[in-house]
Amino acid sequence: TTTPLTTTTTTPLTTTTTPPTTPPIPPKVDDEKESLLRARDEVIAKLKADHEANEASTRKTLRSVQEKYVVLVQTYKNQIKEKQDKIAHLEARIRTDRATHKREESLVVSAIYDLGQRVIDANLAEAHHHQHHNGTPPPHRRSSAGSSVLSTMNE
Repeated sequence: TTTPLTTTTTTPLTTTTTPPTTPPIPPKVDDEKESLLRARDEVIAKLKADHEANEASTRKTLRSVQEKYVVLVQTYKNQIKEKQDKIAHLEARIRTDRATHKREESLVVSAIYDLGQRVIDANLAEAHHHQHHNGTPPPHRRSSAGSSVLSTMNE
């Protein structure tokens, strides 16, 4: 037996067409669909919750790593700055030490020159004094302190 898709009823004045009625779904099939839909919704809800938890955990871990990274980078930048400051200080100290050394070297050379001039002047004065009083040149003296290039030249 087949059921017609539509039913036509004819009365002398009107004709009406009624749509076919779907046969009622037995309660067992309806309950199975509902339980499958509920199970699917529960799985979807659990997956969403797991996804959100994983996302939150990942954000937290990433934030922690980024904070540690920022702290390390800042620490290294500070160390580099300290090293650069120390290098600049040492370079300035080297410049001042070199200038001081050069100045001291010039002072030593000048002092030696002055000392030599005084020795020459003293020898000349002594020679002049002997010539005026005795009329003879002074005797040659050799001592370990007086034996220099200048005293050798005077002989």
